[in-house]
Amino acid sequence: MNSETDSVDKLAAWVLRQTGTTKTPVPVDRLALRLGVDRIVRKPLDGDDGRVGVLDGRLVVWVRPDAPLVRRRFTVAHEIGHLLLADPSLDQRAIRRARGSDTEERFCDRFAEALLMPADRLRAMYSDQPQDLDTLQRCAALFQVSQAAALLRLRSCLGWSRSLLRWTATREGMSLASVTGWEPEPRATVRSASATRDVVELALGDRSGKAVWLPLSVQGEEIEVRTELAPARSGGVALVDLSRRRFAVPPTPSPARRTVLSPRLKPTRPVRIA
Repeated sequence: MNSETDSVDKLAAWVLRQTGTTKTPVPVDRLALRLGVDRIVRKPLDGDDGRVGVLDGRLVVWVRPDAPLVRRRFTVAHEIGHLLLADPSLDQRAIRRARGSDTEERFCDRFAEALLMPADRLRAMYSDQPQDLDTLQRCAALFQVSQAAALLRLRSCLGWSRSLLRWTATREGMSLASVTGWEPEPRATVRSASATRDVVELALGDRSGKAVWLPLSVQGEEIEVRTELAPARSGGVALVDLSRRRFAVPPTPSPARRTVLSPRLKPTRPVRIA
């Protein structure tokens, strides 16, 4: 954990103590009202998930009504971060230390993660748990956050090294929509390989999920990693370890595995990630 993360954790812990908030999941709407927000209003917004401002002399937080619950919760926590930055009654030196070199928006994102997933509770519950999808899904459900937000918090607090890949169903089939938690260098990329779609669609065909050798294109080189694919809303997810410098060559698929792997999928040579 770096010093900026530690400072954000301390700031979030202070806010929880000041408002007497001890419940899990954190009742973020009630917490905002205790901090001086007069109303939380669900209203369609152009291009934004949320806003904070004054309406008729009252402090209001607006959130999009069509956003999922986990997104609305994160948005309210994010807007609380903006309020802290603008509150002259608070120790702004401490807040600047917590902000560090972050932009205001990035600071508010990190503060929202720390507020919704307090570091002490996260460590107490998950420090001895395996880095797998089951742990990630249980963590996200407990704190009522997205799996992507939970993963970033587990990485910063508990040193998780895995990345979350999410596919969504399109007319052409399963498409890799997002990669969370892998930033080795600015131009590094993770994309679907030539056989990825076949493997994902076969593994998720009965909506049960399976352990597979997953082909990926990492910085233009095709590799295969052992992982579990699980169904998710409108698609599927996989938790993949991309931190290792080399990837093992998978063995030739057995007859039992051919129901999961594409017939066109061939083992690749180990690929070094720069």
